Amino acid sequence: MADIIKLQAEDDQMVEVPRNVAVFSGTVKDMLADFGDEDAAVPLPNVKGNVLAKAMEFAKYHVENPAPESEETDGEKKVEKHADLLPWDKEFIEAVDQDMLFNLMLAANYLNIKALLDVCAKCVAGKIKGKDAAGIREVFGLEKVFTDEQEKELRAQIDKIEG
Repeated sequence: MADIIKLQAEDDQMVEVPRNVAVFSGTVKDMLADFGDEDAAVPLPNVKGNVLAKAMEFAKYHVENPAPESEETDGEKKVEKHADLLPWDKEFIEAVDQDMLFNLMLAANYLNIKALLDVCAKCVAGKIKGKDAAGIREVFGLEKVFTDEQEKELRAQIDKIEG
């Protein structure tokens, strides 16, 4: 069994990580189980190299510093739920730009790294909390899709349906 796993990103960048870090990703874990213990690189065609490296940085930290577990319920261990981000997670996610944030979110989904997906989602939720549509468009640099007249029509139709 290889101690170091080579992960090949879509841009052919190789990221080498210890096996226990690689299998933090459910996708990689399943691929290793399917391929057997080969020395060949695990192909990850949906993730760019820089994003994969950042995801593995997250995985490495969480493998080395596991979240506290609560008591067992129905024979299963449950991880404590945190309404707020842990300090390391907050520092990690605030250090990335918006483009990397969304790429990390996509990668976390593809790689099946729930903890990273949760951190990304909480970050995005924090950015839009309390904002109206115009505020959300401003945060994410989105253009207005409807004219004021079209928006007024749609609101009237929605009010009629809900009415």
